[in-house]
Amino acid sequence: MIHPLRDWDRFWHAPQTARVLGLFRIAIGLITLYSFALLAKDAVAFFSDSGVLTADALAQTDGRPFLSLLVWIRTPAGVVLLLLVLLEAAAAFTLGWFTRFHSVVLFVLVLSFHERNPLVMNRGDKEPENFAKIWDAFGSV
Repeated sequence: MIHPLRDWDRFWHAPQTARVLGLFRIAIGLITLYSFALLAKDAVAFFSDSGVLTADALAQTDGRPFLSLLVWIRTPAGVVLLLLVLLEAAAAFTLGWFTRFHSVVLFVLVLSFHERNPLVMNRGDKEPENFAKIWDAFGSV
């Protein structure tokens, strides 16, 4: 016999394993690490004001405000430091160490790098940002 209320309650409120969500977190972290490790050698050229596109030039050509910490941090040393913080946050997120805190840090930094120079990113490079948005919706595991 069909019991819609019982089935509804069991579907939404029965305890479930978090293994799948944990594997998803590990995959997101590894993809983010790989993606930004590839950008590391050219980070100064792509994301600092001493590179190919200054933040002022981007603001004039893009015609929209962009959300990025790299609007205020423009020096090569600052860009490298932010990239190192991003890689540390991705590693900690992958390992599950203070996942909630590192997911927020990772989201802000990935968004900052993607917004700073959209000419460098292609659709595949936008995936860590999309994963971070999805992950933040689920909380931490």
